[in-house]
Amino acid sequence: LHPHGIAVDSKGYVFVSDRDGANIQKFTSNGTFITKWGSEGRGIGQFIQPWDVAVDSNDLVYVPDYGNNRIQIFTNNGTFVRTWGTLGTEDGRLNKPAVIAFGPNDLLYLTDSGNHRVQVFDKNGTFITKWGSEGDGKGQFSAPESIDIDSAGQVYVADTTNNNIQVFVPRN
Repeated sequence: LHPHGIAVDSKGYVFVSDRDGANIQKFTSNGTFITKWGSEGRGIGQFIQPWDVAVDSNDLVYVPDYGNNRIQIFTNNGTFVRTWGTLGTEDGRLNKPAVIAFGPNDLLYLTDSGNHRVQVFDKNGTFITKWGSEGDGKGQFSAPESIDIDSAGQVYVADTTNNNIQVFVPRN
């Protein structure tokens, strides 16, 4: 087990991405194992380094599949729902998607690590916007890894390689 990401749904179930085991594990809030799904590979429900896990307002489980350059979505019991994303640098394309977080209006914020940027999507995978480029200045990243959004909509990005945290304020 190499736990790498963690999320809790509205019922208190805990989901953990096992990066090296290529699976998602589900536990009760007191740590009792319930189930797991996934295996290593490129097929539906398979992963190459599931980097993180997040749960939307409908308790669907989103997994950034780092090595397959896609996001896979499952019910909270592991039934495959859909996938989106392909390798590339264009808007909406992914290169090593690492960590996701849900912000206002259930928008999905994603560190697109290999493209040195943040991308924002709706829950269906429709591209909304992006920011960032490779570098070490303000608004630039070097393989950003983690992301979170506070109640005011400010976006916090952990840029591990550049040893900093950057905060972005939403535009009104």
